[in-house]
Amino acid sequence: MQVRDHARIRGDTWIEDFVQFTGDMDYNGGPDLQGFRRNITPQNEQDDYVPGEPYFRLVGHARKIEGVLMKRVKAIRNLPHAGVVKGDVGGWVEKESNLTDGAWVADDAKVYGDALLAGEVIVFEQARVCDRARVTGRAKVWGSAVICGDAQVRGDAVVCGQAYVCGKAQVGSDDERACVCDCARVAGRARVLNCARVYGNAEVTGSAVVSSFARVFSDARVRARAKVQDRARIFGTTILAGAVRVGGNAEICADVTLTDTKNVTTIGDYLEPFYESVTLIHTGDGPDDHLLRVGLWQGTVDEFAARIEELPASWSANGTQRRTWRAEYKKIEKAARALTSRPR
Repeated sequence: MQVRDHARIRGDTWIEDFVQFTGDMDYNGGPDLQGFRRNITPQNEQDDYVPGEPYFRLVGHARKIEGVLMKRVKAIRNLPHAGVVKGDVGGWVEKESNLTDGAWVADDAKVYGDALLAGEVIVFEQARVCDRARVTGRAKVWGSAVICGDAQVRGDAVVCGQAYVCGKAQVGSDDERACVCDCARVAGRARVLNCARVYGNAEVTGSAVVSSFARVFSDARVRARAKVQDRARIFGTTILAGAVRVGGNAEICADVTLTDTKNVTTIGDYLEPFYESVTLIHTGDGPDDHLLRVGLWQGTVDEFAARIEELPASWSANGTQRRTWRAEYKKIEKAARALTSRPR
């Protein structure tokens, strides 16, 4: 963030990213300014970046960082998408070929090796992009995140916090906003696509794929050829391996390793009165080797049956509605018993 000339900021204002105040601008509180850069940065349109033309140069003395000689970049054109105006000094690069097509590096972020930023990309704070990594489209990388190896970050993807993307991993796809953040790790040939999110201390490795609106978080691990898709949520200490595929509205939070798709069954979605999803997880081959997850609750089918007898008293509804909801829960119990008693 930059405040220059006679610009003023007052009140309870939360500002982040590359917001710049210049001239006689006066801002007094209001909504968070992340994402409002284009509306509040005055520009001389004649200085705007024109595709194919130079828009930055290297300035200052070279400094050895991470064992590599680097220089800071200075804008010689306005970059409206990044809130950068002509004359702004950005982050560190090893060589001019690290940036192209309007991409920008700011703060103490570093881009080196044969890494490439291309398009309306912004890398800032203490983030690093190195080796042969590629960050393209309108992706953003910040915090202490590291993109290295032959990794690719595409589209509107976000990689932030202390996230680590390496190997031949891919985060993002065209025009969709995948996100990897916190201390999450994506490695190998793993892919995080569409609007999927991986966060917490989660790891996605091997040739695993997390896509659609799926979430993998906490200390979960998705490995090998496992796939998590739709609106599935994998968390806790769950490990998905082998060729297991989890989709729908499944939720898995258990100290278990699942390697086969038949180990996971989504029995119901949006079960009233709390619009809960219902997932049956087989932890072994026996009828008692299972976990039934209903919303935030999980246990065995027998424990769920006992819960059905207790729950109606806590429901805020008339007698008819309670009986309807109880009947739906009994259907779930019946389906779960049938699945757990089936030979495996």
